[in-house]
Amino acid sequence: MTQLAVEYFFLIFISCCGVLQFVAARRKLRGLSFFQRAISGYLFAVLAIAGAFCWFFIVKNRCVPGLEGSEVFALFIAGSLASFIFTASLSSVINRKLRLSMGEDNPSEEPGLDSLKRMTYFQAIAGHFRRKGGEQSNP
Repeated sequence: MTQLAVEYFFLIFISCCGVLQFVAARRKLRGLSFFQRAISGYLFAVLAIAGAFCWFFIVKNRCVPGLEGSEVFALFIAGSLASFIFTASLSSVINRKLRLSMGEDNPSEEPGLDSLKRMTYFQAIAGHFRRKGGEQSNP
């Protein structure tokens, strides 16, 4: 893997982390956010996205051919997926006591991404599988 490929991967990884934090702040998804206050999430998003693009394009002339389309696509998918896994993992560790602090003993019945307003990603996944297991064992 070339240095340009590694740098492109980090551009995508950092900017996607910024986008995920922006969405978490905008939609009040406390379980996906690294921060308690929305303004911190917005600030992180702007700094991560702008910083990543400035670093990639201004620090060094990278507007030259070097990666093929399939390589760019693969690196984009890999960077996006890595940023989601990183964000879900770190926010779940940071906010591990979120559901307990909100006084909720049972998994949220909110469908989809709205469940991340009250619990972390891994808590939502675990709750989903607990509910699915309960439905199968009780016909």
